[in-house]
Amino acid sequence: MKCPRQLTTTFSLILLIAACGSRSATKATFTTGVMGPLAISALVPNSAPANSVPFTMVVNGSNFSTGAQVFWNNVPQFTEVVNATQLQVSVTEEDLTLPGSVEVYVRNDGMNSNTVEFAVTF
Repeated sequence: MKCPRQLTTTFSLILLIAACGSRSATKATFTTGVMGPLAISALVPNSAPANSVPFTMVVNGSNFSTGAQVFWNNVPQFTEVVNATQLQVSVTEEDLTLPGSVEVYVRNDGMNSNTVEFAVTF
């Protein structure tokens, strides 16, 4: 899935100050970013054998913020926010008991990311 680029909008603010019948203008410019969608680009690793040992999975993506939470088959996991493009989550032995596909997504500020599959192999 290709994510859209971050949009940037520039605003100009002009302040007019009148003193003793004269006017002087001060112009200030600032830039604000409008964030694109919450998205996962990759899981590292993206697979593991059934009944393997616990490990830390890295979720790479975009627009993560404080409070982002990884979901593993719709179950919220303890998530460490590293920065706006990376999260870390502990995958336990219990998460790896049965072979098959696991749906992984991120919820942040009431919004869900795309879903990415993690493969639990034989």
